[in-house]
Amino acid sequence: MAEHGAGGLAVSARDLGVEGPRGWAFRGVRVEADPGSLIAIEGPSGSGRTCLLLALTGRMKATEGTAVVGDARLPKQ
Repeated sequence: MAEHGAGGLAVSARDLGVEGPRGWAFRGVRVEADPGSLIAIEGPSGSGRTCLLLALTGRMKATEGTAVVGDARLPKQ
């Protein structure tokens, strides 16, 4: 069970990927961050940063891999 509190939520992703009509937005992403950690996403325009952030917030369905934010397994919860 992930910890909740003022420090935020744990974020975990394994082999996360999103494929769209024009190919992969991103693929094979792995993230492990404890509650309260700072996560920075960088890359050039068109590298899939926005898609990754949308997937980690549950607003875009991942094509492959798994992600958990707090107690929520994405994108189902």
